[in-house]
Parts: sequence; C-alpha cells; structure tokens
Amino acid sequence: DEYPDESKKCMSLLKEFAKSYYTSFINEDLIKSNDLLEDSREELADVIDDLSDLNKDQLKEKKKREKLKSKELKLQGKLSDIEESIKENQVEIAKKDEEITKLDSSIGEKSSLETSVKSKINEQEATVKSLREKLIIIEGF
Repeated sequence: DEYPDESKKCMSLLKEFAKSYYTSFINEDLIKSNDLLEDSREELADVIDDLSDLNKDQLKEKKKREKLKSKELKLQGKLSDIEESIKENQVEIAKKDEEITKLDSSIGEKSSLETSVKSKINEQEATVKSLREKLIIIEGF
C-alpha cells in the first residue's frame, strides 16, 4: 500500500460511481414499476366501474323480470277465471240444448195434434155442411 490516500480516493470514487450507477438503474425500475402500478390502478378503477354498471344493469333486469313474473301471475289468474266462466257457460249451453230438445219434442207433438185437430175440424165442417144441405132439402119439401 504505497498510495493509501489515492487508494482511498479511488475506492471512494468507485463506491460513488457504483452507488450512482445502481441508483440510476433502480430509479428507472422504480419509475417503470410506479407507472405500471398506476396503470394497474387505473385499470382496476375501470374494472370496478364496469362491474358497478353491470351490477346496476343486472338489478334493472331482475326488476323487469319480477314485473313480468307478476304480470304473468295476474294473467294466469284472469285465464283461470275465464276458463271457469267458459266451463259455466258450457254447462248452461248443455242445459239450454236439453230445453231446446224438450221443446222440439213438444213442438212435434203439438204439430201432430194440430194436424189431427185440423183433420177433425175439416171432417166436422164437412159433416155440418152435409147436415145443412140435408136440412135445406128437407125444408124445401
């Protein structure tokens, strides 16, 4: 060690250079890492916003679905009432068909009776006419 001062100075310079050199690399890496971290945080904020929007949309769709389900239930209730009314009407129609059939039968019987009574009247009118003619003949003697 013939030049201790120079050696110390050299070591000090080398140490300063190494510090500066590595500090520069580390600072560059730190800046890049901070930039990446900031980008990731912005991306996370975007994802959180998107997720919030999607959750709102999902909630709206669920509310719409519930309204549709409620409407469906109301319509099913109305349909049930209509089906019940149809059944009641079908029973009434069947009863009316029975009444019409009975009336048809009664009309048929009365029509037969009418024909019979008309025939009887025609016979009686013929008899009355014949008797009057005979009476006229007798009175003419």
